Amino acid sequence: MSPALQRTRESLSSGSLLALGISSDPRALSRLQEIFSRLGFRCEVARSYREAMRVLCARRMPLIFSDRCLPDGSWKDVLSLLAPLAEQHQLIVMAAPGDEGGDEVREMCGFEMLRKPIQEVDVVSVIARACPQWSCAPPDLATIAGAA
Repeated sequence: MSPALQRTRESLSSGSLLALGISSDPRALSRLQEIFSRLGFRCEVARSYREAMRVLCARRMPLIFSDRCLPDGSWKDVLSLLAPLAEQHQLIVMAAPGDEGGDEVREMCGFEMLRKPIQEVDVVSVIARACPQWSCAPPDLATIAGAA
């Protein structure tokens, strides 16, 4: 593990972060799990909005990565599900290259938009920017940029 990734892990409460990946694309889910595993965190998966709803109603997930389009809904449905919850959470929308929906995501209170294919450095950067939401010190983003 690179020093930058190690610092990210240490700054996030020694591996306490739990995330949810929502996608019908098995490669995207596998990639998220691989990245989170390298950081020492867990990433659960859901292949549809309905699966995500069951997971999110059962446990707290501070970081949610959702495809823009799901087999039975969209990222907007996930955001609507999260809105009434009292817990802090951040929704990151995963989109195809060329998708220009980033402004819409932020305007509707989504946290960020990531382009596919998912790159480790982008995921680490999103986690670092989300750190203040969980009262932890973010790692040095300049160092992370060369980590992956």
